[in-house]
Amino acid sequence: MKIIWEKVENYNETKGKSKCIYIYSWKDEYYSLEYYPYYIGKVDDSTFSGSSKSRYNSAYAHLIEGCLEHGGTLHFGIPDKKNKISSVEETMILLFLPDKNKNVNIKDIDFRLENEGDLPVFLNNLTIPQIINKIISNFLIYCSDKLKALDKNSIIDFKRINALIENANNDQLYFGIDRVEEIFLRILCDVEKLPKSKVNKIIIEFNVIYKALQNIV
Repeated sequence: MKIIWEKVENYNETKGKSKCIYIYSWKDEYYSLEYYPYYIGKVDDSTFSGSSKSRYNSAYAHLIEGCLEHGGTLHFGIPDKKNKISSVEETMILLFLPDKNKNVNIKDIDFRLENEGDLPVFLNNLTIPQIINKIISNFLIYCSDKLKALDKNSIIDFKRINALIENANNDQLYFGIDRVEEIFLRILCDVEKLPKSKVNKIIIEFNVIYKALQNIV
């Protein structure tokens, strides 16, 4: 799927944009002062701005202008397949786990994205090994957050999960698709004492991600 990216400089340039995703980015000391996604969203059945029914009508103009004037960036990505906007949004959220809007409905993930135009800096030169490592790391974080809510009796060894996350964040270490399933099975060893009904959703979501990763290697 091809995505054409455009960076906007002010509120007026956002008017009328539809059938796209948008990424608001911010510089953060945690990420070594590099721009990183703060919020990732989609505009599917309306427009971003420009009318009273828009997602961000004129009442939000001063907020958007203020953010852009004080170091934030706003990019719009228009996919060539308009029926895949939700898929692009889910994929981007899973890839970057933005500071806000970490909730992702893992149903239709596709990492085979061709990015063109004025890309957000964090999408530049993103290699397949980096994508795989990011997905492993972020999915482990996602699982960890879910499991902490389920694990009322401290059954799970989260130190082991955190160690896997730390390894996945190491750009010098390339897991490879053959190890993705192995890593996930190690997590399942930790959660096997939890009621199966509560972890079924995580297992289903893993299968979606695993299949998507297989498609890019």
